[in-house]
Amino acid sequence: MNDLYVVHGAFSFTEEEYGQIAEDLDLFSITAQVYHMLKEKGRLGELPLFLQDRLKRKAEATLFQNLLLKHETDSVLRMFEANQVDVFIMKGVYFSEKYFGNVGARGTTDIDLLVKPDQLARAIPVIRSAGFEIFERNNTAHHALYKRKNQNGVAIYIELHWCLSAEDNERIDYESIWSRSESLSNFNHIKVMAYEDTLYAICLHGINHQMKSLRYFLDIIQLVQSWPNSIDWSRLLERAYSERTLNRIRMAIYLVRQVFPAFELPDPHWKRAYTWDYEGARAYLKGIKTAAYYRELLVFPLLTHMNLLSTVYWLTRKIIPPVERSVFRAEEGRRHSILVVYGRLYRQKLDIIRGFVKKQLK
Repeated sequence: MNDLYVVHGAFSFTEEEYGQIAEDLDLFSITAQVYHMLKEKGRLGELPLFLQDRLKRKAEATLFQNLLLKHETDSVLRMFEANQVDVFIMKGVYFSEKYFGNVGARGTTDIDLLVKPDQLARAIPVIRSAGFEIFERNNTAHHALYKRKNQNGVAIYIELHWCLSAEDNERIDYESIWSRSESLSNFNHIKVMAYEDTLYAICLHGINHQMKSLRYFLDIIQLVQSWPNSIDWSRLLERAYSERTLNRIRMAIYLVRQVFPAFELPDPHWKRAYTWDYEGARAYLKGIKTAAYYRELLVFPLLTHMNLLSTVYWLTRKIIPPVERSVFRAEEGRRHSILVVYGRLYRQKLDIIRGFVKKQLK
């Protein structure tokens, strides 16, 4: 992958290595991205014919899937518009169109939306009226996952966010993000983030997932490449400091520089030793959770906290996580006490632990 950003770089792999590359592109869900990048750079012809054909077929399948999801996305967005609920459309097909230049250039599997916390109680009924039911509720610190099947039996997912991160000790200025936003064409209440806010959100998103896929790296790189003007990195880092996300933004930039040294990014002055593990990421995406994986679950977040106080706060929140009661309340149409919400939450987490233990004992 790094060879894509080396001036006059050349691919030099054996047929077996090319086969492994093809498998890894599928594993990281970046086949369509790499295909379109190779075409754009005029380097697709440098690959063996079998790999060119495979990438083309996968990219065509991604385009078909994205067109289907775009239809579903537009349907949901029109419902939000009709109900006058302000919502950000995040990532997904519109992200692919705007920053990758093609609706099929970046595969996506769900509809990502962000609403204001005070409009969450209005947003959930809109989603439910579209036929979606809550699918995953064991982590309602900053998002909930909804699902429905379309008329062809294909599962469609909506990931509804009300903040960019589960780290509720951060001080992200959402009012400024909304004020800088623009309305999507033909809409008043459907918004898209400004460039800098999008980059900021994508960095946080990757760190939320511990950068466990090359997909997060390519998203950041593509955003930087498509920036219409030069990026004021100092301003971005100053903002991150004031919003208590500095180490998270720094680490995202640091890891992109580490994995893609040929792509020019500023030095984020990251002083904490950490090496991104390619084989560990592959194992994780294959569903193999080793001891190293569980060690990283603890170590990675500790590296991204700014001081001891925020670390202690994070550990406390792991024991007593923040929850959004309106997500639970929307399921049954009645108000739940905080004790009922936490009781249900801990039962769900216990079920997950039991399932994991049973799987390991088989």
